[in-house]
Amino acid sequence: MSDRSFPKAERIVHRREYEELGKHGTKLHTKNFIIIWSVSGEGMAKIGITASKKVGSAVQRNRVKRLIREYYRLHKDKFAGAFFNIIARKGAAMLDYPALCREFDEMLPRIAKQI
Repeated sequence: MSDRSFPKAERIVHRREYEELGKHGTKLHTKNFIIIWSVSGEGMAKIGITASKKVGSAVQRNRVKRLIREYYRLHKDKFAGAFFNIIARKGAAMLDYPALCREFDEMLPRIAKQI
């Protein structure tokens, strides 16, 4: 069975890391998310999740972040080899988990082709 955890080593936690990714990363826009990604020199994946107040209340923002973390935990192999900042857009709060999965399942293969 694969590792389904989300350890600190796989998180983007420092402002400096977000800024570097913003400067040197590639952006991909979807209906409900903006994904900024950059190839990792370390060969491992790291993700950061951003949800501003435009997404909704604190409850809605936290729910969106939980859904994204759950998708990441179950599909780590799709994120391998890059750093990601996943930014939730206004409509993301209305997504249920299957809809979020469909959006990510469409987006990640496009990114994988570029890695």
